[in-house]
Amino acid sequence: MTIKLCVVGHPIDHSKSPEIHSQFASQFDHDVSYGKIDVAPGTFAQAADEFFRQQGGLGMNITVPLKEEAFAYVDELSDEARIAGAVNTIKFSDNRTFGHNTDGPGFVLDMAQRWHEPLAEKRVLLLGAGGSAMGLLMPILRAAPSWLGIANRTVSKAEKLAQRFEGCAALGGLPVTGELLARQKGAAVAQPDIVINTTAIGLQAGDIADVIEPELVAGSFCYDLSYGDQARFASWAMAHGARGCADGLGMLVEQAAESYALWMGQRPDTDAIYEQLR
Repeated sequence: MTIKLCVVGHPIDHSKSPEIHSQFASQFDHDVSYGKIDVAPGTFAQAADEFFRQQGGLGMNITVPLKEEAFAYVDELSDEARIAGAVNTIKFSDNRTFGHNTDGPGFVLDMAQRWHEPLAEKRVLLLGAGGSAMGLLMPILRAAPSWLGIANRTVSKAEKLAQRFEGCAALGGLPVTGELLARQKGAAVAQPDIVINTTAIGLQAGDIADVIEPELVAGSFCYDLSYGDQARFASWAMAHGARGCADGLGMLVEQAAESYALWMGQRPDTDAIYEQLR
C-alpha cells in the first residue's frame, strides 16, 4: 500500500520537500507518495482532517504560515513543539494526531555532523526572539552550551523569551539572557563562539551593520537559517571576520530526515540529497 505524505503551506510551490522525501524513500524502497497542498490560513484543520481521515494520510509537514494552526490542531505534542508553540510535523496513528517540531533537532545535527560545530560548552548567541528562535531553544539548551543569549531589536521580547528558560533545572540550570540587538545604546553582548540568525535582517534592504555590530561576529561561527541567495547574513558575517559560516540548507535536510524517521521508523542518510540541493 502506498504511504501518503504531504507538505502544506501558503504559498507552497517553492517547497523542496517532495524532492527530499522522494529520495529518502528510495533509500529504503518505501512506496511513498509525497504531495504539496496549498492551504490558506484559517483552513488548516479542514485540510488536515481531509488528508488524514478521508485520504488515509500518514504524515504531514507544515510550513509558514500554518505552524501555529497545526499546533492548535493536534491531539498530542512533543516537548519541542510545546515549547516552540509551533508544529512542523504531524503523524497520524490510531485515529490520533501527534505534533512535533523537528527544526531544532535538525539544526543541532547539522551543526555537529556537517559543520563539526557542536554546541556543548560554547557561548551561543541567538539573533531574534520570534517563532523560529523558539523552535531552536530547547534543542540548543539540551546540547549543553555554556551560555545562551537571545538578542532582539526589541529587548523586552528577548527578555521575556529568556525568562521562560532561565535556570531551567531540566536543562542544566543554564543562564539564559535577553540582549538588545542594535548598535545604539551600547549593547553589552559578550563575544559568542556561535551566532545563529533567525531574523529577516539578511532579507531586508540596507546595511546589516546598521543593526548588528560587525565586531559581534568576528571570530564566531555564524549560521543563517535562510539558505541560498537569501542567506545574506552568512556572507556578510564571513566578510566581517567570522571564522566560518553556514546557511540553513543543511537544517532543511536534517529536519526533513527527522520527520521521515518519525513517520517511518528509519532515519535516512542526508549527505547525498544535501549535495544535490547544494
